[in-house]
Amino acid sequence: MSLKFRILLVEDNVDHAELTELALKQNIKGIEIDKTFTADETIAKISNSSDNNYDLMILDYSLPGKDGLAVLDSIYQKKLSLPVIIVTGQGNERVAVQAMKKGAFDYIVKSPGYLMTLPVTVKKALAEKHLENKQERTEQYYQNLVECANDGIYSLDVQGRITFVNRKVEQLTGFTRRELIGRYFKDLLVEEERVKIKRWIKQVRRKHLLENLETRVLTKDGRQIPVEINLAARNNGDVISGYYGVARDISMRLQWEAERRQRNEEIRRMNEELVSKNRELERLNQIKSQFVSNVSHELRTPLNGILGYAELLRDGLYGQVNEEQVKALQNVIACGHHLLDLINEILDFSKIQDGRMRLEREVCSVYDILEAVIATVKPTIREKNLNLILSVENKLPVINVDPRKIYQVFLNIIGNSIKFTEKGEIEIGAQKHDNEILFFVRDTGIGMKEEDVNKIFGEFLQLDGSISRKYGGTGLGLSLAKHFVEMHNGKIWVKSKWREGSTFYVSLPYEKDANIESSNITNKRKGKTVTAPGFFGI
Repeated sequence: MSLKFRILLVEDNVDHAELTELALKQNIKGIEIDKTFTADETIAKISNSSDNNYDLMILDYSLPGKDGLAVLDSIYQKKLSLPVIIVTGQGNERVAVQAMKKGAFDYIVKSPGYLMTLPVTVKKALAEKHLENKQERTEQYYQNLVECANDGIYSLDVQGRITFVNRKVEQLTGFTRRELIGRYFKDLLVEEERVKIKRWIKQVRRKHLLENLETRVLTKDGRQIPVEINLAARNNGDVISGYYGVARDISMRLQWEAERRQRNEEIRRMNEELVSKNRELERLNQIKSQFVSNVSHELRTPLNGILGYAELLRDGLYGQVNEEQVKALQNVIACGHHLLDLINEILDFSKIQDGRMRLEREVCSVYDILEAVIATVKPTIREKNLNLILSVENKLPVINVDPRKIYQVFLNIIGNSIKFTEKGEIEIGAQKHDNEILFFVRDTGIGMKEEDVNKIFGEFLQLDGSISRKYGGTGLGLSLAKHFVEMHNGKIWVKSKWREGSTFYVSLPYEKDANIESSNITNKRKGKTVTAPGFFGI
């Protein structure tokens, strides 16, 4: 054997002790032998807790003062797990029976072949001791696992009485192990749950395992704790010898589930309220849009009449008017057209909100649209004495768009740049880029702060109250431009620096199977005309 074993040899005859030690060491490797010569010396040695870790005792029955049975009684009283081999020079059946009853491993007579028989018996005893120690360590290992478990672990006999509980069951119920061992398991359940135990036992006998059974345990202080238990049958061959199971406190889980149900109910109720409010908002929005549309139509009709009569008066159809009267009528007409533009913006916005806005597409020249826009804004550019720079590529392909909507887009963007530019220049450009035409409008106006750039396309938005009071407007122009561009599967964005100016970009897909011949454009710089080859004229 490669294992180390300690043997206590108790022999009052020194010569016999030495011969026995020699025989054992010759036949068994790796053993350590201590010797004592009297019963009292032996009892004192095994009583010493620091020196009683022996694996085997070889005990001579005949000792001075006390016999070997007295030593066996001491071992039994101290509950030591120590196998003992009794040896004696005189065979006595009565003594052998007494020794075996007191727990001796074996009884050997000192016959002529004694020293040959003894090592064999010692090997057998040590092997069994080794297996016993191994089993004890294994049992202790699993016992520690059971004790460290966060769930209650228990076992029952076939009548349903508790035979084992771990520490968690004690904590869960408030009872000690001594109070729990021997009690019927059903007595731990609340009264209305006890009737279920018989049904569970029947099911376990049939299925051998039941899982996730929810019940309530009654604690020592009268509290009821919800638990989830598993129950399994313990078989001894084909016969059920008992049951074992696990009990888990589910108080927190049930509390979480109740809170989750409450939160879900609150969310469901809030969603219903939101749905109801959204429906109401949609209804109010439809009423608002209808109202705006009706009012705008009602305003536009008389306003067109006012503008028509004002223009007739200005042109002298109803009689001669002097220069001052012409100026006054011109102001009336300008204000009327401004008001008409605002009404049209509100009408367009209302149509977009209601989903009534439709595109009337046709194949158009980029140059025709830009020429129309420039013709419209040219008087304002001249009035503010701004430089106009045109950077439009030659031979740009045609685009399939609603020309009125795209005209409105560029009119709103360029008009916005002119409005917020007191001096400097406005640059309008267009170029082919991948599968799109990229337009840009650059100005040297007041620009925007970084935090305002992403807000500029919002509805009814004026970034600064003082600016809106100075420059006017509904705050819908750029929002409408964004809607119109996106309806054409295009994109619109802006880059800007505060007090340095802004650049607006618009990209629109073009028709790949057609091109438009270039023409001439005139670059206007404060009254000086410069012809740029390849552009149309203004």
